[in-house]
Amino acid sequence: GAPLVQPPARNPSRGHDKEPALPSSPSSSQLATSPFTKPSSKRPVCAPVIAMAELLRSQIKGTTLARAKAEDVPDIKKMVTAAYSKYVERMGKPPAPMVADYDQLLQTCDIFVLRTDEADKHVGSIVLSVESDSDAVQINNLVVDPAAQGRGFGRALIGCAEDLARAKGRTALTLYTNVKMYENFGLYAKMGFEEIDRRTEAGYQRVYFRKELAQ
Repeated sequence: GAPLVQPPARNPSRGHDKEPALPSSPSSSQLATSPFTKPSSKRPVCAPVIAMAELLRSQIKGTTLARAKAEDVPDIKKMVTAAYSKYVERMGKPPAPMVADYDQLLQTCDIFVLRTDEADKHVGSIVLSVESDSDAVQINNLVVDPAAQGRGFGRALIGCAEDLARAKGRTALTLYTNVKMYENFGLYAKMGFEEIDRRTEAGYQRVYFRKELAQ
């Protein structure tokens, strides 16, 4: 993400949890050490969020949005590597999404993949989670294949998160990104997100954003 105008800070832990809060594993120790998990006294940090139909209708013609399965993990990793590798030198280490265990995250978070119907090719993915006492669904990670960027896929995935949040009775979306991924800050602002906090977690300097949803 990239920097936005910083409104009055609130406690982001109520709106969203960790960095792309992709859950690590069902055990609290694994969750505590996940690159997407912020240290917290609450466990589990990530819990399955939304029960919904296996296949979702995408907002973009010619694409299909579906709940991710184990066989989708290799393509998710490829997209993450392609999208985040450019930040390794800038950050001095791999970004959290590059070292996350997506097989474990499938067990604790809601992961969806976006495919093109014609080529049956993955072009994006989103990881969602929520705490039981939170009023928001957290976007733990959103990735679009660099070769498919600029076609509205990112906005479609955000739209999916908004629909799921409303279905779950939540009133907001939250997300966070590394402070050095500043290119994204303006994109989040255009989609209605406001910066609410900055802090260091698990060795990553993170910027937190929140978007209130119209009901």
